[in-house]
Amino acid sequence: MPTSIPVSLTSMPLTTLTSTTIPTITSSVSSTTTPQGPNLDCMTKSILPQAGDNTTFDPFKWGSFRGQLYFGMQTRHPLSPKFGIMWRKKGGDIRNWCEIDPDIRFMWLNSDGQTFGEQLIADNNITFRTLWINNDRSFTARIVIDEITDNGDYQFMAYFALQDDISKILSANYSGTLFSVEGKYKPLGDFRLTISPTNFDSISYATVADTPFVEMATVETFLKAFQNENGTFNNISMLPNSNILGFQADFTNPAFSIDFSFRLLSDPLVPDFMPTFEKRKIEFQSNFGNLFSINSTYIAFEYLSMGREALSNMLGSISYWHGYSNATGSCLSNAETYLYGPLDLISGVPSRPGFPRGFLWDDGFHNLLIRQFNPDLSLQVC
Repeated sequence: MPTSIPVSLTSMPLTTLTSTTIPTITSSVSSTTTPQGPNLDCMTKSILPQAGDNTTFDPFKWGSFRGQLYFGMQTRHPLSPKFGIMWRKKGGDIRNWCEIDPDIRFMWLNSDGQTFGEQLIADNNITFRTLWINNDRSFTARIVIDEITDNGDYQFMAYFALQDDISKILSANYSGTLFSVEGKYKPLGDFRLTISPTNFDSISYATVADTPFVEMATVETFLKAFQNENGTFNNISMLPNSNILGFQADFTNPAFSIDFSFRLLSDPLVPDFMPTFEKRKIEFQSNFGNLFSINSTYIAFEYLSMGREALSNMLGSISYWHGYSNATGSCLSNAETYLYGPLDLISGVPSRPGFPRGFLWDDGFHNLLIRQFNPDLSLQVC
């Protein structure tokens, strides 16, 4: 199973990572701390200037920066909430982490890695798409079913987890068509998360309390503890200090869809989803055509689509991690390691099921492509 957040970035050379102090909430999450302790002179961080540029992006802007999942959203900040989806055929295994499995296919069809994405997922008898856009420091995601080829009962689950010791979910309400929670996010203030399913059979939910920094590696097991023998949540009333929401929609109708919208109340209203999504998709495809001009007279259309999808899978896989590097050095014994950090990492991981974590020489190859499409984004991947 992929490493949880915070992570031990054991494969990463220290010079590729950005040092961070978690409690400080600023527009940039970088600092230059070095390990503290006796006899650690060999662990001093390089004084060479960083090759990357982390001043050109907003660390609180949402994106698909959880490439180790089939679909997950977060910002590029250590205290970012975590949003993710899971699904299953009723009674079957839950899909959550990207896995090498001949029964499931998934790929980004269109993604610029920054403002929108469209992913196709085909899992045995069900095919669906995950769509998302961001706006300021808010986002909307949509799940759309394309096809169901059996008469099975399916369940889509979503979770939203706050990741610090102060942020809390304060209220939860369900009107029969719209589910919403409101809360307070420590760095930025009040927020509202709304969930709008259509053509569903039933919904269930739980808003519960876990320790700060909810463990993402076991979130699936944690949420299942609040489900009954039928695999649905027990609609638990608001618990004090709730910091994680679990939501589930059961359906059989192939016209099922579900929207998730996170909005900081200080942000403008989130724009209409489909017009904004289609506008960004058209702009992305136009930019691709201009940058990688291929004469369609000689190249079949499907090859043009394949090239665009290859770029989308690279950009859509860009992810964010925060944690410590398990490092060693000449001033330590052969068996001794030191947790060096905390550190930030932004990396492309196009092999999401096989190697969903950053690797220095790999990112060099990735950026041969990324820099042609978006040089500013390439400077952030370091």
